[in-house]
Amino acid sequence: MINKSIRGFLDNRLITMLLFLAICIGGVWVIKDTPIDAIPDLSENQAQWSDYQQQLDHVLSEKSAIFLIHEALALIQYYLKYGGVSFLTRNLDAWSVVASSEKAFNALPLGMPMEEQTLANEAIYSGKPQFAIHFNGNPWRVNASEHLASGASFAIPLIVNDRRQGVFVCNDESPLVFNESTKHKLVNVVNMIALKLVSPRYGASIEKDLFTVVHGLLDPDFWRSTLITELRRATLYPKIKTYFGFVTISQLHEIRAKHRLDSLQQLQYDIVRLANPSNVGLSGLLGQFSDYVYAFVIQGSDEQAVGKWVKSVNKVLQKPVLFKDGSNRVIRLHYGYTLIKDDSTSDDQLISEAKTALSHALKNPDVLVFEY
Repeated sequence: MINKSIRGFLDNRLITMLLFLAICIGGVWVIKDTPIDAIPDLSENQAQWSDYQQQLDHVLSEKSAIFLIHEALALIQYYLKYGGVSFLTRNLDAWSVVASSEKAFNALPLGMPMEEQTLANEAIYSGKPQFAIHFNGNPWRVNASEHLASGASFAIPLIVNDRRQGVFVCNDESPLVFNESTKHKLVNVVNMIALKLVSPRYGASIEKDLFTVVHGLLDPDFWRSTLITELRRATLYPKIKTYFGFVTISQLHEIRAKHRLDSLQQLQYDIVRLANPSNVGLSGLLGQFSDYVYAFVIQGSDEQAVGKWVKSVNKVLQKPVLFKDGSNRVIRLHYGYTLIKDDSTSDDQLISEAKTALSHALKNPDVLVFEY
């Protein structure tokens, strides 16, 4: 059939030329009469990707691994109009929420521990982004005690040198926000950060956590950056109660004089785990400030949260603590803290208030906890 058609066209060249001319004329007519708005305008998409690249370049210009995370939270939040994003990493041997974006709506509480059978855990376990649309709050993003999630969520793991360093958990009331283009942009942000953190200057390895320091405590620069974000969030979401303070060991001079360095290090390791707020069902963080002085952040709607935490820790410490050298003694902790208010001016102010409160607690042996 095809051979006969070809032979027919070759034998009737005049007809073939007339058909070709008719097709050309018809093509020109169609082009001239096609409305201009029927042709897709790619300039808007090109502008969006150009803006995205500029935003990404700004994030990657940060030299600190910690500031990279906080800048990435701000960039991801830009694409979540009716939701928010939080970042989880290891803190005291467990995964917990350590930061949220400034404008995150219904943000996960700081210090909320991650549980199994959650979207964040699945992303960390698989090493791949996980997307889910919520039905009656399921699946959970991080923890069964979180506020019921609606819309959809997207969890993106941060993997550096084959070690899981964190996970970004994004949520928005509208599942349509997470189209393929947006998901690609969000994943690309996290992947580009991971590529930058591979650099030897950051010291990332298969054994090392980037955002915690000695005893698994949150890095001072990290909790301070989180504190700055929470200061800004206090003006946007005044109903959320965020307490910041310091906790330290009583009679420290006597203890240091009687015990060896390895026993003292073991003591600090044990104390920070006993004082972990998640052990008593509270959302809170513990970070390093100095030797034997630890920063804490407790967040939620309960105005008695700090009191409940202190009471629980002190109850555990009624029993003598066993030292590495075989001796034991009763350990007491002192606490000084302040509430982050919408008129708080800076992180330096909060740190100063918490120090003053702790100093008052230490000066009075009968006072274990003091609020500024």
